[in-house]
Amino acid sequence: MSGLRNVEEAAALLAAIAQAAEKRGLPFLLIGGLAVVEHGYGRTTDDMDLMIRRADQAAWIELFAALNYRPWQDGGSFMQFELATGKGTPLDIMLIGDETFSQLHAGAVRRTVLGVEVPLPNLSHLLALKFHAIRHTRGSRGMKDMGDVASLIEVNHVDVTTPEFRELCDKYGTAELYDYCQRNYGGKN
Repeated sequence: MSGLRNVEEAAALLAAIAQAAEKRGLPFLLIGGLAVVEHGYGRTTDDMDLMIRRADQAAWIELFAALNYRPWQDGGSFMQFELATGKGTPLDIMLIGDETFSQLHAGAVRRTVLGVEVPLPNLSHLLALKFHAIRHTRGSRGMKDMGDVASLIEVNHVDVTTPEFRELCDKYGTAELYDYCQRNYGGKN
C-alpha cells in the first residue's frame, strides 16, 4: 500500500529524487505519511515528505528545480515545493541540523517505497518526530499526528509502559501525550 492518491506520478517523482540525490551525494529520509504507511498504518496522503540537512538546503533547491519543482512556502524549518505547472505531488521538506540528521539517518531502515529503495526513520524515531509535531502544532494537523501515533502503537504492538517510551514522550512530546498513551494502550500491547 502506498498511501498516495496518485501512485504512478509519486513513484516517478520519488525515483527521480532518489536517483538525483544519490548522484549529488545528498542524503535524505522519507518521513510523513509514506513513512507511517511503511511502518504498518495504511492511510492516504496527498504529499511526499522528506527530511534533509539544513546545510544541504541550496543543493536540494537546485535538485528540485531540475525536476521542475519550485518553493512556494518557506517556514524556516519547513519548506513546501510544487510542480511549476501547479499540478503534481506536493513536496514538504523538513530541514534539520547535521547532528540530529546524522543520528536519524544512522538509525534509519531501508524500505522499498513505490518501487524505490529509500531510507526512512525507524519506528522509535518516527514516533519521536510525531511527538514533536504534536507538541508544536494545534488543530487538525495535531489530530492527524495523534491518529498516526495511536495507529502506529497499535499495529506495531508498542509497549508504552517501558522506560524508553516514557523517555521519548518526555523528550519530544508532552505529559498529556504520555498520559493518553498510558490510559489507552498501557498493558494492551
